[in-house]
Amino acid sequence: MTKMNDIIEMAASLAEQLHSDVRLASTRLEHVRVTARANEAVNLLHKLQTLAEETDAPNEVQKENGNG
Repeated sequence: MTKMNDIIEMAASLAEQLHSDVRLASTRLEHVRVTARANEAVNLLHKLQTLAEETDAPNEVQKENGNG
């Protein structure tokens, strides 16, 4: 699942960058907007991690049974 891991790493990096940008906001409106984007990036990261876990679990069962 290297491709999925790469995507997860990219999503984590984006979330970190957006979180860093929150501190740079110069107005309240900008702060609210960037915070919302940072939160969306974290939610996306969590969904990707969950998807990776769910799709990897059946593959592990197949490997154990000699089918994968």
